[in-house]
Amino acid sequence: MDIYINTDRPVDRSIVAGINQPQREAPVGAFVAGSSYDTNIYFVRNDGSFDPASGSVSADVQIAISTISDPVSGSYTLTDGSAITGDIVYGSSSKIVQDALNALNGGAGPSLGSPGLVDVVKNSDTQYTITFRTFGAKTALNGNTVSLYPESTPTGSIAVNGSATEYAQQVIEIVRQPAIYQQTWTTITNGFNATLSLNTTRLLQSLVVDQGQPFFIEVKLNGETVSREVVGMELSTMPASAFSGVAIKSLLDEFAADPLTNSYFDAVAWGNALSVAIGAVTSVNAQTGAVLVATVAQGALADTALQASDIGTTVQAQDSILDNTTASFTTAQENKLTAITGTNTGDQDLSGLQNILLEGAFIDGDKLKLDGIEAGATTDQTGAEIKAAYELEASAFTDPQFTKLAGVETGAQVNIDLFGFALSDEETALTTDNGIIVDMPHDLTIKRVYASLRTAGTTSATVVEVLDGVTAVLDSSLSITAATTNAETSLFSGAAASYTMSKGDKLTIQVTAVDSAGIDAGIKVFLEGTR
Repeated sequence: MDIYINTDRPVDRSIVAGINQPQREAPVGAFVAGSSYDTNIYFVRNDGSFDPASGSVSADVQIAISTISDPVSGSYTLTDGSAITGDIVYGSSSKIVQDALNALNGGAGPSLGSPGLVDVVKNSDTQYTITFRTFGAKTALNGNTVSLYPESTPTGSIAVNGSATEYAQQVIEIVRQPAIYQQTWTTITNGFNATLSLNTTRLLQSLVVDQGQPFFIEVKLNGETVSREVVGMELSTMPASAFSGVAIKSLLDEFAADPLTNSYFDAVAWGNALSVAIGAVTSVNAQTGAVLVATVAQGALADTALQASDIGTTVQAQDSILDNTTASFTTAQENKLTAITGTNTGDQDLSGLQNILLEGAFIDGDKLKLDGIEAGATTDQTGAEIKAAYELEASAFTDPQFTKLAGVETGAQVNIDLFGFALSDEETALTTDNGIIVDMPHDLTIKRVYASLRTAGTTSATVVEVLDGVTAVLDSSLSITAATTNAETSLFSGAAASYTMSKGDKLTIQVTAVDSAGIDAGIKVFLEGTR
């Protein structure tokens, strides 16, 4: 198989017909699962020349064939290089992952240069964002699969390096391993050669778990993706030796638990195959003719059932049952049974019983309902009587309580908290060094932020930023315009009406811009919210 990839074209249309037709698309087509392909790969340019890296001994070529999907089950661990977490179940909440990381190193958290506790946000079952609670650069976390299925690997990458004034941030991703992966190639003239073997356990897993999903071939040249296109994957009888016993056992267990999970299973045909006579068998346990096969349990049940040899001994044959013989009815008894109607229950005399009314008759439910009504109960109680009876109950709502409630203003709350912070003294002109950092003493849902100056600026605005760790709390910075002494906002990140911080979160309030005339001074910031 020869594959030509034009490195000048978009990756989804880069597989072309050849060196002489470098811009005519020529998709690879379909692979057959279980087969092997002697593959030559060449990299070309729009002008019909070979890419300089094509055939180079120093080039790094990688090919992967896989579906684009996620794991479905299993667990994994994360590590800082020395300490390892306990098993984390795939799809766990952010709290479970956070607790597992913070438990490392005796509760000091992951040690990536220095130990530090982290906060975790779950973006999806396959991605988590990790933010360190202390400043400083951190090396990347890593992970290992324990039982992720289909085969997958947790990896860590650095999103924010971190510094003496910046919190480090990393991303953990759980990534499916490709069904086919080839990274070892032999250099040939202007290209590379290797054998693509489509008989791996991962391919079998993909064909079963991702049934109906498209396969993609992705080619990287020196670390850069130069091709990613859809390819066909046809089924065939794949050699059993290609797959691990664990993979086959897992698939067979799933089929045994519910055969209908396999879309190719035909229940009717399966049942017919089990019920037909086995032509090659003519005698089983001395039984001849068309012989059916039964399970051990079915055979045991048949052995205890009535046998043909029991007729005339254990039971009487039908034609030998006569009047006055043991285990038979007499003629008189048969006549008596014939005369009894189907509704009779014995020798009862019904003549003294009342006729059952055709309309308005009592039924069992009516009597049970009457039994549940207290003696002396009536249906004509007045509202005042009902109210008086209710107020005798424990914890009843009374008139004084109603009067008290009526006196409370609409929207009044008793759990409003107000935090105030002075970011400077009252006289000194403000600078961008003015600010505070404090751990939240309790959970707080912030609904309003208010800032005031003792001395207003004359030329430009005084600007304040509020942060939750490294995350902006406000939708935009709070700005006190020149010649005014206060400003407020109730618009939070993402245009939300509030912002919730948890106990222990780092609250930062920082002056980020001051009056260019250097006049503004004495700034205070207030956070109003509810617990």
